[in-house]
Amino acid sequence: MSLIRVIAGTIGVLVLQVAHAGGDSARGKTLFETCAFCHSIEDGRNGIGPSLWQAAGRRAAGVASYPYSAAFKALDQDWDDAHLDGFLAAPMQVVPGTKMTFVGVAEAQDRADLIAYLRSLQP
Repeated sequence: MSLIRVIAGTIGVLVLQVAHAGGDSARGKTLFETCAFCHSIEDGRNGIGPSLWQAAGRRAAGVASYPYSAAFKALDQDWDDAHLDGFLAAPMQVVPGTKMTFVGVAEAQDRADLIAYLRSLQP
């Protein structure tokens, strides 16, 4: 694991301890509108990016029908809250070589709200 990923993950855990407890899924749904340009929340419907239906808790690169980058395929993690928070903060730093060109979500509360929304997309 690269040092950058370790540091980003550690920062994500620290931020998560402060921010995620107050995640607001309704606000996260509104924030997700930016993500919806590339990501669907429908099971099995990929866009430019993979479907994020049940993304929270699943394995990284876990949508069999999506052609992930080699960088994503190499991730050995589940999308728990800490990993989601770190990735949402700085996707291209956490997963160098990702096809995702989004720079990230700067505000910890926004990330917490997005994570709460993703958590709500469970059956």
